[in-house]
Amino acid sequence: MAQPGSASALGAEGRAFESLCPDQLAARRPGVGRSTRCRSGSLSNCLNLFPTIVADAMVNLSDNPIIILLLINLVLLMVGVFMDMTPAVLIFTPIFLPVAVNLGMSPLHFGIMMILNLCIGLCTPPVGSILFVGCAIAKTSISQIVRPMIPMFVAMFLALMVVTYVPELSEALPRFFGFID
Repeated sequence: MAQPGSASALGAEGRAFESLCPDQLAARRPGVGRSTRCRSGSLSNCLNLFPTIVADAMVNLSDNPIIILLLINLVLLMVGVFMDMTPAVLIFTPIFLPVAVNLGMSPLHFGIMMILNLCIGLCTPPVGSILFVGCAIAKTSISQIVRPMIPMFVAMFLALMVVTYVPELSEALPRFFGFID
């Protein structure tokens, strides 16, 4: 019989999560012993390893940093469309920051890229809360404003690509004022 807090006790979702959390990932964490591995029944340990699992999957997907950063951008754009910025930052920073730092990106540059991604998501339909506020102030409908906004969406995406792939641009002011080396 499964223990009350174990992944097996949670049904299909718990068993699926057990398959995502192999013993070798748990063994990578320093100080984690055999008794705290995922298969021993501790779902909380598996949840603690979830960012590591996702980060490893992204790094193993491609060796090309351009592709990995593009994937991070696409995921964050999709998240920004459907989720508010604060929870998205809290949820996705521990997942994507280690990947970005592993690629040689500074945490400051990653933060700028992430916030820009999520801000673009706030402006785009179907959930774009900023778009709804703008439509309410202008007393117009979403359907009337989306088509004229397409060139702006393209410009925002191109600006995101420049910010992502040209770190000197993002870090110029902090470097000028001596905040970073």
